[in-house]
Amino acid sequence: MKIQMILLSMLSFIISCGNTESDKKKSGSVLQEISREGREPFKPLPLSGKVAETNNFWSGDHWPVNKSSVSLRWQTGEANSLAYHSPTFEELSALSEEDIALLSPSEKYDIFMGNYDYPFKKSVQEKINLVALAWEGVGDGWAAATAFHGEPAPVTLTNKDNITVSFASSDVKALLSYYYSHFHASAKEQIGLRCNSPQETAEEDKNCNNDLTAAQFHVALAKVVGIGKRTLIMDLDRYEQVWNHPILAYESTILQDGDPTPEAPKEAKKTIAIKTKVTYLDRSYNHAWNPVKNTWNQVKTNRVYSYQLHLNGNGQIIGSQWVSFDRPDFLWIPQMSTGFTGKLAGLSSLLKAAPSVTPAPQPEVVPQPEEENTETETETPEVSAP
Repeated sequence: MKIQMILLSMLSFIISCGNTESDKKKSGSVLQEISREGREPFKPLPLSGKVAETNNFWSGDHWPVNKSSVSLRWQTGEANSLAYHSPTFEELSALSEEDIALLSPSEKYDIFMGNYDYPFKKSVQEKINLVALAWEGVGDGWAAATAFHGEPAPVTLTNKDNITVSFASSDVKALLSYYYSHFHASAKEQIGLRCNSPQETAEEDKNCNNDLTAAQFHVALAKVVGIGKRTLIMDLDRYEQVWNHPILAYESTILQDGDPTPEAPKEAKKTIAIKTKVTYLDRSYNHAWNPVKNTWNQVKTNRVYSYQLHLNGNGQIIGSQWVSFDRPDFLWIPQMSTGFTGKLAGLSSLLKAAPSVTPAPQPEVVPQPEEENTETETETPEVSAP
């Protein structure tokens, strides 16, 4: 009888894990249904598109762990939270509102919650590594948070013990980014895998060469950004470092439409050479007390990728090759948190008190030459003629 029960349990597990393709379709997955070869008709795929941009998509920071992450006292430059003292309740009672406003985002949050032993700050400190590489932080959390939450305004609150705490826009962004990175499964679905090798040994890692194919990249942009008007998060670095950034727009140009190249599959009837400019949201130059939209601190950057798509007689993409050395490592679709829990459960109250700011109309960006692979656009309140 025991053996029968074990066999029944194993069978139930197999059934529950089966039918993956139908499960994907039922769940509305997009990226997982894109094959490495593309396997999509080329013509219906839009060659340009952009996300539906409201008051979301604000530049922020990845709060690197070698600078104390969200325990950085960014206004005073105290980057080692292990070296500074967080004020006790008695000390806070004697401090001015201006002095309290200079504390780090994690300290302010603990004070707002009335936790003077700083449990959240301590949990952040456990992950701090002062010799970590500069890219290590909560960039994934920022990329997801900025896609779903309007840019927060500064807010001043009084906690249960009558201590007043002022949060800057950057403070609230820091807490949001940290939550999405450490307390929430930010990625709904992903295509491509992370390359774990540094550039000099990249040929040793199969995920560094052609993991995300050009066909997958082209189809994903068209389906998610072009048709769905939603953002894709892109890891900019094809090697070990991870730089997650939300894609805001793309524009593809057909450079050549001709006979199949020698690398094309046998069934290919033609090869199309394509150049795609991707506009993505970049990090702020500095932390700021006020929102950054419509200021020089809101940064958008372009990257240009070149590749070939191979089409069969029916006009279906059946293969691809990257031409540009630069290429994304992987793409993912973020998912919004339905509620804040755990050590950052108080974020709900904080966000209600810090309403997002509706930005003024965006200035028109003057087109820039595309010879360089990257170019940066900053938003300013006024745009003068060149």
